[in-house]
Amino acid sequence: MNNQAVIELIVSPNKACTKIVEITDNDVVRLYVKSPPVEGKANIEIIRYLAKVLGVPQNQVQIIRGAGVRRKLLKIQGIESKKVILLLKATLFTHHK
Repeated sequence: MNNQAVIELIVSPNKACTKIVEITDNDVVRLYVKSPPVEGKANIEIIRYLAKVLGVPQNQVQIIRGAGVRRKLLKIQGIESKKVILLLKATLFTHHK
C-alpha cells in the first residue's frame, strides 16, 4: 500500500495568520500564510503548518511543484490522501467557529 498523498494548494502570503480558508469540491486547498513570500519563508511556514495539522514530521512534507508561485503541489509521506483531506477539513471547520 502506498502511504502518501499529493495535494494542490493555492497560497496567499502576508495574511494576519496561517490557516486553511477553503477546500474546493475537487480538493484544492486554499491556504493563508502569515509569512511573506521572501527567501522561502512562506514555503517553510506551509511545510511546518501542514506537518503539524497532519501529525507527520516536517521532512515528510515536500513541495514538488510551484515553490516560487502561489499554486503548489505537495507530497506528504506516511498518510493517505483521504485522511489528509479529512484532517484539513476538520481544521477548516475549527477556524470558522
